[in-house]
Amino acid sequence: MTATDPDEGRGAPPTPGQRWVSRTEPELGLGTILEVDARSVSIHFPGAETTRRYAGRDAPLRRVRFHRGDEVVGRDGESFVVDAVDEIDGLLVYRGPGRELLETALADDSRFNDPSERLVNGQTDPSATFDIRQRALAEQARIARSGHRGFVGGRVDLMPHQLYIAQEVASRHAPRVLLADEPGLGKTIEACLILHRLILGGRAERVLIVVPEQLVPQWMVELRRRFNLTFSVYDEERCLAIEEANPDANPFTEDQLILCGLETVSSVRRAPQAVDAGWDMVVVDEAHHLHWQPRAPSPEYQAIEALGEMSDGLLLITATPEQLGKAGHFARLRLLDRERYPSLEAFLAEPMQHRRVVTISERLIAGLPLGDDALDALNAMLSHDAEALAADLPALGVGDPEAGLRWAGALLDLYGPGRVMLRNTRAAISGFPPRIAELTPLPPIDDAHLAAVNHELLRELPEPGAPREPDDRSDQSNQTALDYDTDPRVDWLLNRLQEHPEDKVLLICTTTEKCLAIEAALRTRAKVHAAVFHERLTIVQRDRNAAWFAAPDGAQLLICSEIGSEGRNFQFAHHLVLFDLPLDPDLLEQRIGRLERIGQKHDVHIHVLYVVGSAQEVLVRWLHEGVRAIDRSTSTGSSFLERFRSQVADAVRRAARGALGPEDLDRLIADTEAYRTEVADALEQGRDRMIELTSFRPRASDALLGAVRSEDESPALEEFFVELMEHLGVYSDEFEPRSYLLNPDALVTDNFPKLERGDTRVTFDRSTALARWDIEFLTMDHPLLTQALDTLLLSDDGNSAFALWEDDDRAGMLLEAVYVVETLAPPHLHIERFLPATPLRLVVDHEQNEQSETVTPEVLHEVLEDADPGWLIANQQAIQRLVPQMLRGVQALAAERLPTRIAEARRAATDRPDLARLRMLMRVNSHIRADEVERAEAEVDRIAEHIEGARLRLQALRLIWRGPCEDGRPRLG
Repeated sequence: MTATDPDEGRGAPPTPGQRWVSRTEPELGLGTILEVDARSVSIHFPGAETTRRYAGRDAPLRRVRFHRGDEVVGRDGESFVVDAVDEIDGLLVYRGPGRELLETALADDSRFNDPSERLVNGQTDPSATFDIRQRALAEQARIARSGHRGFVGGRVDLMPHQLYIAQEVASRHAPRVLLADEPGLGKTIEACLILHRLILGGRAERVLIVVPEQLVPQWMVELRRRFNLTFSVYDEERCLAIEEANPDANPFTEDQLILCGLETVSSVRRAPQAVDAGWDMVVVDEAHHLHWQPRAPSPEYQAIEALGEMSDGLLLITATPEQLGKAGHFARLRLLDRERYPSLEAFLAEPMQHRRVVTISERLIAGLPLGDDALDALNAMLSHDAEALAADLPALGVGDPEAGLRWAGALLDLYGPGRVMLRNTRAAISGFPPRIAELTPLPPIDDAHLAAVNHELLRELPEPGAPREPDDRSDQSNQTALDYDTDPRVDWLLNRLQEHPEDKVLLICTTTEKCLAIEAALRTRAKVHAAVFHERLTIVQRDRNAAWFAAPDGAQLLICSEIGSEGRNFQFAHHLVLFDLPLDPDLLEQRIGRLERIGQKHDVHIHVLYVVGSAQEVLVRWLHEGVRAIDRSTSTGSSFLERFRSQVADAVRRAARGALGPEDLDRLIADTEAYRTEVADALEQGRDRMIELTSFRPRASDALLGAVRSEDESPALEEFFVELMEHLGVYSDEFEPRSYLLNPDALVTDNFPKLERGDTRVTFDRSTALARWDIEFLTMDHPLLTQALDTLLLSDDGNSAFALWEDDDRAGMLLEAVYVVETLAPPHLHIERFLPATPLRLVVDHEQNEQSETVTPEVLHEVLEDADPGWLIANQQAIQRLVPQMLRGVQALAAERLPTRIAEARRAATDRPDLARLRMLMRVNSHIRADEVERAEAEVDRIAEHIEGARLRLQALRLIWRGPCEDGRPRLG
């Protein structure tokens, strides 16, 4: 089909039924306008089975309008040449010999920008532009098929355990996983890597992220600053504004990527709207806030349950999966897979020990030989693969490391829980600094002060079974006020700040009152630059205070209530002051995790202040000497709380009355130490150790880590980007190695919105990007590159060229054609993995003989010179006869190669080791959902069907005169 470029459509607004094309996603084909209102336009792309909603003023769309002489094709496949175009009620009617076609019936895969028309009409570009178009097509195809797309562009340190989890989860058809790494290991980064991969690959178009209200600003910044993902922030005020403009609107359908507070999305009014909006992926941070009882689930839990039921993908994030006990842990697993976790009773009855699997797996991983009993057990557990295993039994018997790793992976795949829950621990991941516990006993002022300290702790002690939530505690009617003006803890803090003014110090305490009282006492006694962070501040105020603390010349001290123990990253500080201690070891771990994070470059000093002889001392000794939760990380805090809650609470109350003897406290600590040893042994051999083994396999992450590092270090993308930007009129000045200052003042197009007038700094070096947040990190994933490629490839630039090859021994024409093989398919199928739009380059001479092997790009780069396009116009009659003939020859060659490309892509799509593995796992591992396998199989069938419909699209033509030349023109005769 021949067609002119569509009109820009800048005049009248879109009308339902009209055909428009996406400037940024032309591969979607022709779209049909569905709905237009004052704020947005909705358009359906039938060929790609996709609907988009854009803000009306920023819609990247252009109207499709054919003209007289153009060829149009209907959905029935019939074509004709347009004689006239009429417009009726805003819709175009194309009329030709004996028939007419309403634009609504145009074929969904209609094509534009035909290079042959430009060539025969003498509309040509320099050969350098033709070459850069070829390179742009090759780069676009390389990015599309890359196995590490989405994992490269994050402005993050390359942590193997994070990359492993991101790759493992993002490779699944419908990821439904609990990310439960211990504090400081980067769960948020893992979730963002997963989202980045899914969004860039088109597998997640609509994403809802739900977080505690106070973490909304932090998530918004992390998504934008680290991953160039822009999420719209929704709160009640924004929802009301949308409804005011359009009372019938569902606010959650206005944007594709939404970040929302848990309070908003679980409200009575908004929860049903959020569910009705439909999502490809829902992400919930701090999922331990979703309280659940068999007959009394919280509104927050019910809202996420409803969202999870309608969404294919669900990521839950929490560092403390068992903070609310085993029932709370079950409740979150139930959100992920109700069939696998039908009831709390069944969950509690499951065998919690997997000693045999863990023991054998660890020996295999360590390369240790297996005895006869272990080999027999391995045979029984892997009976489905007996033949392959039998061949390796001799190697396993002598401890062959290669065979050991291979079969350990198979064993953990089959019997491990990694399909539902992934959890890395500090013990298994290197890179953490030492914890230094600095316990500071302080004498009470007098008996009244001691009584006040005890009363304060008793008031903060949670009731048995009560959920732990950040608490305002504004009611002071039953509180004996502490005189912090003379409190020894404040004295110590003041001296510490004055003696070490260079140190940033984070202080966490339980209540807002205490937070405010400490700040007031410091303010009245000395000039200390201190910020506060508590529940009574607005989210914006909290964020500003945290930013002031983070600034090098900002606050020296940040005083937080318990709300500061979740989600925030304060690893630029390395001194944590605990003004009090929580009863819950998991909550203590969260507090410490604000500073003790992977990448922390200093020892973490944990200053525990307590009054000697008070009930505080009981809590300090139990947590430090019994649980060992202050100077080392514990992943089992919930079990200690469950086992000893009543005994510790009783000891605290008795100590407050002066009725706890030293021997009673020593006995409690001894019992706790004994339990700690028991738990450690069980974890090393049981379920938790198996979770750890399945959550990170260093060898499996090596390939991805190596690919990302190779991409980082390769100069190819950097060289191409600089050349591409200069072609677009953006000049690059290298101010540091691999870092450039971009000046778009000479930008040649308005269709490149990413760069604003002025200077933009970019770098291709990861270490520079991590050290300099004011510099953009340029990778294959960055939208600046994507937009630059689109700007070139959606234009005519370089799709038609005329060049000279001076050769006095010959006289004739060559036609160089560049095709891409593509298919129209829904983006979520991510069909580029198997059939990227890879350029197919072919060359024929004027006698239609193929010359592709001898006339290579390298040869042409050395010999070609630009020709005067006026010669084409002067010889148009000959050119209009010659070019179509040569084009038919090159089209025949391309058509011959198409079946091979299709067969290769189909083979790659159907020969899927990951699907074969999934089928095998389902036979043994109950964590593999049947619907996951069924959907994966159905997806393979659909991909294969779309691949069979692949077609050729002509991208560029270059006509080359090879013969004598004179004054930039062929010399004939």
